[in-house]
Amino acid sequence: MLELTTVAYLAGMTLALLGADSYFNADTARFEVHVHPGAQPAGYTEVVATRIIDHELRRIFDASSVMRVPHVRIQSDNSLVSVIAKAARVDQLQYAMQDLLRIDPLSIRVAIYPPPSPDAGVVLHAFGSRPSGDTFDIAVPGVRGDARASLRAIEAATALVIDPYHTRLQEFRVITSDASIALYRAGYTPNLPDEKREAIQDFERRLRDALQAASPADAVRAAPDFNLLGVARWWLGDTAGAEAAFRRAIDLDADTAAAHLNLSWVLSARGDVRLASHAMQAVQRGVSASQSTARQTLTSAHQAQTAILAQADGRHEEARRAWNEMCGRGMQPAFISIYLNFRSTATPAASRCARALGAGWQNAALYEAKELLASELIVFAPQRGRD
Repeated sequence: MLELTTVAYLAGMTLALLGADSYFNADTARFEVHVHPGAQPAGYTEVVATRIIDHELRRIFDASSVMRVPHVRIQSDNSLVSVIAKAARVDQLQYAMQDLLRIDPLSIRVAIYPPPSPDAGVVLHAFGSRPSGDTFDIAVPGVRGDARASLRAIEAATALVIDPYHTRLQEFRVITSDASIALYRAGYTPNLPDEKREAIQDFERRLRDALQAASPADAVRAAPDFNLLGVARWWLGDTAGAEAAFRRAIDLDADTAAAHLNLSWVLSARGDVRLASHAMQAVQRGVSASQSTARQTLTSAHQAQTAILAQADGRHEEARRAWNEMCGRGMQPAFISIYLNFRSTATPAASRCARALGAGWQNAALYEAKELLASELIVFAPQRGRD
C-alpha cells in the first residue's frame, strides 16, 4: 500500500498540475461547433466549419503588435493535463481549481441552423464569454450558397466581440496593405486613391463610433484603439484629429510608447520640433513597460525618430549617434527605409546601414515591413499628415 506521505505528494502534484494548466489556459479560447442536421445539405459540416473558424481566429488573434494588448489564444484541442484529468475522471476537480483561482477560460460555441425560408441562407449563432468575464450572444445571417463566406461572417463578428483591437488591426492592415512600394519609399503621397480613402474613412468612422459607444469597462482599456484611430486619421491627412486621438490614448495609458512616438511625429510634422522632442521624453518609460517582443521595434523607432528630430533641429552630432544606434540593432527593412528617406550629408550612416543600402532591399521585404509597422507607427506610413 502506498504510504500516506506518497499519497499526499501525488495529490499535491495533481493539484499543482491542474492549477498550472488552468492558469496557463486562462486566456485560451476553446470553441465548439454544432451543425443542425437541417443545415448540412447547404454544405456545412462540423469538421469543415471547425477548421475554417479555427484558422481565421488564429490569423486574427496572432497578429503582431507593438501595443500592450493581451493576446487571446485559440486552443481547439485539449491540453495534455486536461486529457489526463478526463482519463482519471478528475476533470471536475480541474473546474473546481479554476473556480478557486477565479480563472474563467474563454468559451465560444457556434451553432449553425437551417435557413428560415427557402430563399434565405443559414443562420449562424455564436455565444460564450469575453476576457472581461461578460458573456456575448450574437447571430448573423449566412450567405446563401457560400458556406465559407458565412463562416467568415460569424468568425469576424465573434472575433470583434472577444478581441476587438487585434480584429481592427488586421482589418486596417488589409485596407492599407496594397499601398504601392513607390509611395512607401517616397514617404508621402499628395492624394490617396478614392477607393482607399473611402475605405479608411469608413474604418475611421466605425472605430470612432465604437469608442464613443464603449462601456466604461472597455473604455479604460481603449488606449490602443485610440492610437489606431489616430493612425487612420493621419492616413487621411487629418493631423489635428490624429493628435487628439494620440493624446487621448496617452491620457488612458501614460506608458503607451507608440502613442508618444506618434504624437511626437505629428508635432514635428507641423514644425514644432522642440515640442516633439519634449514628447519623446516619455517614450523610453513606455518602451520599458511594453511587451518584450515589441521592445526592439519600439527602441529602434525611438532612435530613428530621435535622429530625425535632431537632424531637423540642426543637432547633427546627436542625429549621427542616433542613426548609428538604430543601424546597430535588428536591421529591419522598415528602419533602413526610414534612414534612406531622412538621412542627410551631415549624418552619415553606420557601416551596417551603408552596406544594407548598397545591397538594396527587395520590394517584398519593404512591403512586409510596412504592413507590420505602418498600421501602428505613423513614422512608417506612406503619407504625412496635413491639416
